[in-house]
Amino acid sequence: MTAPPQHSATATIQVIVQTDNAWNLDRFVAEVNEMPESAAGDHPLALYFSGKTRYDLDAPGRVGETTCTPRDYLLPSTTPALWTLRRLRIGEASRCRDIGGRQAQLEAFALAVTSSTAVEVPPQGITRRLSDREVESIADQVGARVVWEVGEAAMRASEAPTSAEKKP
Repeated sequence: MTAPPQHSATATIQVIVQTDNAWNLDRFVAEVNEMPESAAGDHPLALYFSGKTRYDLDAPGRVGETTCTPRDYLLPSTTPALWTLRRLRIGEASRCRDIGGRQAQLEAFALAVTSSTAVEVPPQGITRRLSDREVESIADQVGARVVWEVGEAAMRASEAPTSAEKKP
């Protein structure tokens, strides 16, 4: 029997991209190499990067006999570029999936990003998306790959609840 998810499906979506220098990836890789191959995907940071925790930085997981969270893999001497997102509504998520590819990631980014520690994000509400010009300006500052990765995270975090996440 599969264990129930340990994350909150309604937690604030907080994305730190995998290439951010704030992650202690050496620790992560060392721990994954010590795990049985079949369990490597269940590492708390692997689950976070895959979106299975809905980008909940405080989702607990087991590494051997220790319980830890993705937040525990942030280097104490660094400040990550943290992107806070809102969940896409079903119509928005559907349109993004229908578009597909990089364009879908750009659209999801424009719809979902509410704040960032990396750049100033213009205020937006549930009915406003970032303009193409605003997205372009952010991409110029942080790089297109970061924008695409955050957009992909927005789509993953906004997927329909899995059967394990639904209430019994």
